[in-house]
Amino acid sequence: MSSMATLKSRRKWIAFALLSIAVSLVLLTVFRITAPSRSQTNGTMNFNFTWGPEAQGIVAGTFKIDVTVWFVDNPPLPGSNTSIKIFYMNVSVPDDDYSSNDYLGFVLDMNQNGIIDYGINDNPFIFYPNNTTIVGMATTLHKDGSVVVAEVPRFPAPNKCRYDSEKGYVFGPFGYQASEITTEIQGGRTYIPIHMCFYDANRYLGVHIVSVQFRIYLTF
Repeated sequence: MSSMATLKSRRKWIAFALLSIAVSLVLLTVFRITAPSRSQTNGTMNFNFTWGPEAQGIVAGTFKIDVTVWFVDNPPLPGSNTSIKIFYMNVSVPDDDYSSNDYLGFVLDMNQNGIIDYGINDNPFIFYPNNTTIVGMATTLHKDGSVVVAEVPRFPAPNKCRYDSEKGYVFGPFGYQASEITTEIQGGRTYIPIHMCFYDANRYLGVHIVSVQFRIYLTF
């Protein structure tokens, strides 16, 4: 489960995903493990995660989340000779109906301990289709894979979501300094752990949330 991608910086990134998919039911939680489809095009890495109709009720057939990842080298800060590598991510979610209460949640390894922590330690992010978000200590990663949200006001998140009635949602791009969300393991290899979930507010019966957790391994 690996692929070689050549970025503009001509550094080589080896990426593969280790993931577990958790889906939440009303009164029941079901966990699944599967392999993603992954490809590399024009310096980007593309990950495709799918759930069949027996695993979710968000759409009538197969539901999928497409994640596109890429890196950009920004110029060094004054007094430094090292460029700043920025990690970017776009997420496509082909939900077939719009609700301002749908949300994309994701968690990065903000405390850089090598894993995605349940609770508030990694500052879970949540974004709504009406370009709002909830920040601070009001979000918690639950063990069922969902992001639990406190009853607090939302804040503007301009241009973070677009909706098309035929294609669904596109969230992002989200950008973060790569050095602040990577973990180094023995041998000098580094990786970025990511947890992601999507909640469909229009579904009240059956499976209305899906989640996936994976890692992007990086080699310079």
